[in-house]
Amino acid sequence: IQVLPRSASAEDMANPEAYPALRNLALTVTRAEVELPAPRTPTTPWGLVMDSGFTEGGTSSVIALGDGTASIYLSSGGGYVGGSGHSKIQQAAIALIGLADKYQAGAKPVKSFPLPGKGQVIFYFRTDSGVFSAEAPETALLKGDHRLAQLFFAVQKVITEYRVLAQSVEKK
Repeated sequence: IQVLPRSASAEDMANPEAYPALRNLALTVTRAEVELPAPRTPTTPWGLVMDSGFTEGGTSSVIALGDGTASIYLSSGGGYVGGSGHSKIQQAAIALIGLADKYQAGAKPVKSFPLPGKGQVIFYFRTDSGVFSAEAPETALLKGDHRLAQLFFAVQKVITEYRVLAQSVEKK
């Protein structure tokens, strides 16, 4: 099962009004609803959402689940859904969730999910014990000198694999 309902179309994704609902679904769906197996502990992440606040305005959300499902939603409309049918995207998403376990302990439990400010990045760790978050300035993550930089770069790998896939489709 994908984070986005299977009935979602390209038109749905292109609609900027769909973004808040898609993001909210990614942050509130249960592990059982996405049919993922139980993690090794209640605080082991089975999903991750990374929200990035663009300096020029707008937000992107990258979602990854432990089964290799990965989606990218843009507040301006558009994005990519699922990805698990493509081995490189699936591998990147699975590796990301494995890495998320290393960072979850340093995150704080949250009950609300605000969007990041301009130039900010928020990671939301989805676990059976609830949602945990950690945030950082994007500039510090890009420089690699923030404790969450490795996690940020693992999310960038998911994005890169989607770009590679999109370019290969465009060439056909």
